[in-house]
Amino acid sequence: MIASITGPRLMLVGGGASAEIAAVLQRLGCARPLVVSDKFMQSSGPLDRVSAKLKAAGIDHGLFVDTVPDPTSDVLEVGVARVRERDYDCLVALGGGSPMDTAKGI
Repeated sequence: MIASITGPRLMLVGGGASAEIAAVLQRLGCARPLVVSDKFMQSSGPLDRVSAKLKAAGIDHGLFVDTVPDPTSDVLEVGVARVRERDYDCLVALGGGSPMDTAKGI
C-alpha cells in the first residue's frame, strides 16, 4: 500500500514565532485563517496573543479550540463544519501535537 503524506506548508517553531503570524499569512496570500488550538492555549494566554497580532494586522480570523488528544472523527467533523461556516482560506495550528493533528485532519 502506498501512502502520500503532505506536511504543513510552513511551520514556525521557537520563541517569538507567533510574532511572525501576520507576516507569514500575508506572504502566503491568506486572509481568513481559522486558528486551531486547545483549551490550555486559550486559558494560558498564547491564543489571546496570537489573536491580538492578527487583529492588529487587520486579519479576520476564527478560533477552534475543541481539539482533543488523538483527534476523533467527531472532532474533525466539527472542525470541517467550522471551516465551511465562514469559508476560511487556511488553518493555523497553535500548540502541540493535538492542535497540529486536528488541523491536518481538518
